[in-house]
Amino acid sequence: MYVLMVVPSDFPNGDAGAVRDEAFALIYKELGYDVHLVGKSTKNKSGNYNGTDYVSIYKNTPGICGQLERFLFEHKDYQRVVDEWINQYGSPSVIHINSIPEKSIDYLITLADEYSIPIVHDSVEWYSACEFPKGKLDKAYILKDRLNRKVIREPVRVYSISSYLNDHFKGRGLKSCRIPVIMDVLGTTVGYETGSDKVKLIYAGSPATKDYLKEMVLGVEMLSEADKNKIEFNMLGVTDEQIKDITGLSELSSCLKAHGRVPRQTVQEELLKSDFSVLLRPADERYARAGFPTKSVEAMAHGVAMLCNLSSDLGMYLSDMKNSVIVEGYTSESFSAAVKKVLSLDRKQIDDIKRQARMTAEINFDYRLWKHTVKTLIEE
Repeated sequence: MYVLMVVPSDFPNGDAGAVRDEAFALIYKELGYDVHLVGKSTKNKSGNYNGTDYVSIYKNTPGICGQLERFLFEHKDYQRVVDEWINQYGSPSVIHINSIPEKSIDYLITLADEYSIPIVHDSVEWYSACEFPKGKLDKAYILKDRLNRKVIREPVRVYSISSYLNDHFKGRGLKSCRIPVIMDVLGTTVGYETGSDKVKLIYAGSPATKDYLKEMVLGVEMLSEADKNKIEFNMLGVTDEQIKDITGLSELSSCLKAHGRVPRQTVQEELLKSDFSVLLRPADERYARAGFPTKSVEAMAHGVAMLCNLSSDLGMYLSDMKNSVIVEGYTSESFSAAVKKVLSLDRKQIDDIKRQARMTAEINFDYRLWKHTVKTLIEE
């Protein structure tokens, strides 16, 4: 009795998708299933991670020709591994998919129909046109829109990461349940002590993605010199030159520290030395409503509070000045005002907020809390 997971993540530990896939794999194993995963690990072609057997179909094919090759033939690599495992282990008890090629989804739906296998899709995003230079004409936008509107269909059931996606799939008549970002919170190291007399802010991401890093940097630059001397803003995944490029600034204040691209382990190590993880997203855009920021849950699991505006379902979990500091909007001015709120707190108040953030993660986002929800959806 096993669950076949067919996913596009860099499993294990390679990206945010891999964190979520690991959480589901742990749930399946605690429900009594073995787990076999087909993913896109960039480090190992195959292996076993915490009891999950995995095979990677990743190929390093750069350039336009490489992208075209992946688009045209990636589904064949997925199908090849799926067929090999079915020949070796028999038919799976459950099929779990994510955002994989449409032909792979069609193949697995046919397989599920033929053998009466429950098939479930983990839905975690829905793009907005504003994310792409070509807008609604961008290939990625078109494919994701088609995936959510057409490709995911009966008999597929859905884990929806947000209320927005849950309402969408239920509105299409599909069985869906809301499961936010989940991870092994209880097994996550907590680091309350930063070892610094400054308030330490952290951002990990890319300036080319959906987070409003420009507004956050400019918001810090609006502070007085005295206030800037009280903070340290570490930005991982971005360089000084990239920050200058997106903000138009010729010089950056000394409190702004860009570290460039770093391994995931470095991000986790820096989180343990931080007070607040910062995030700004336009709450009314579809991508912000449909998704759920993994970095917010990961931060809270490490005992780091959020300094952010409310997008997606964050308002269900975050309370201003209790387990977070809420930014009233997503402008430079509103971010600057929120940082000033942080600076009005003493160390004890900050540490209390951080402890409440960790508690919020424990009681909402630990994967163990969602076993019954998963069991109900796949076994009903």
